[in-house]
Amino acid sequence: MDLTLFLVGLGLFIGFFLITVLFWDRERKTGRKVYYVKRATALGMLTGIANIMKAGPEVNPLGLSQDLLQLIVITSWSIVFITMGFFFLSMRHEAPPWKSVAAATLLLTTEIIMGIFALENPTIEGNVPHFIWKVCFALLGIYVFGYGSAVFVSAQRKRPETRSLILSIALLVIAVSYLPVIVGYDLTNYLGIEVFGGINIETLTDAVRIAMIAIIVIVLLSDLEYFYRIPSELYLISIVASSGVCLYTYHEKEVDVNDELLASALTAISMVVREASGSMRDLKRIETGDRAILVETRKELEMFVVALIERPSLLLVRSLKMFADLASQQLEGVSALEIDTALDDEELNKMVYRAFPFLRIE
Repeated sequence: MDLTLFLVGLGLFIGFFLITVLFWDRERKTGRKVYYVKRATALGMLTGIANIMKAGPEVNPLGLSQDLLQLIVITSWSIVFITMGFFFLSMRHEAPPWKSVAAATLLLTTEIIMGIFALENPTIEGNVPHFIWKVCFALLGIYVFGYGSAVFVSAQRKRPETRSLILSIALLVIAVSYLPVIVGYDLTNYLGIEVFGGINIETLTDAVRIAMIAIIVIVLLSDLEYFYRIPSELYLISIVASSGVCLYTYHEKEVDVNDELLASALTAISMVVREASGSMRDLKRIETGDRAILVETRKELEMFVVALIERPSLLLVRSLKMFADLASQQLEGVSALEIDTALDDEELNKMVYRAFPFLRIE
């Protein structure tokens, strides 16, 4: 049995398991959703199991071949990458850009197909499918973690914090670490030459990536929700009656916005749009060059739940919907005329905290 490979696999499984449990426990205690990241870490446990099985027949009860296990490992890692990439995209976009989705899908599909073809030829030297398979995997890692690094660089510029800087550097190192694997491992194996005198570049870069992941975990342990710090500003959250009265407002920080004026304007715009267009659909958003207003309508309570933001993102849209659902549950059975007296600002602040995982509310 390859003890080193066994320990690496066991470490991956235990590490991903503990992180998943940590996310699950945090979600249970606070009620704050752990979007996408928890799924990625849960899937990461599969990579650990597959790596353990690669260590030898003693830990491979299914008797799977090393090539097949390698395909399972790389495919499972790729799915983890894709899930993480979707999380990064959700912080900056409401819908994943088609170019990003197309690029990731092309790399993943090509990787899996070439991996299957590579199983037919056990040799690495001159094996084109094997070379393309490994290169697509490395390019996917570069693409996803490079994008993740850019997300936190942008966050650092908008809201300077040491942790954003550390996360951006760690993710960038992970992305860059795949380059020497392509040149110094995959290409040299394909050409059948030895460049580094017995040094296993793949193992070395694996160690670098594990070290970066450890740094990321240490940073997150100091503030688990910090991973959700986004580069898009959230200015205020309001509950507005359909009559145009502002019932509740939460400000993350002081902003020069008149709550009552915003509430009245929103109601008026909603009425004008509906009357002028003849549409029966609810108003969903208003956008300008540097601001956007997201709207969740609750007709049964005759109210809007509103967020004034810098730009829409999937994370913000889902968070606003969750807050609207929580507020509606609190007001269940209350008539529209009694909403104003039924609302509890302290309870609503707690709901904002639950729904928007990147906010800090005491």
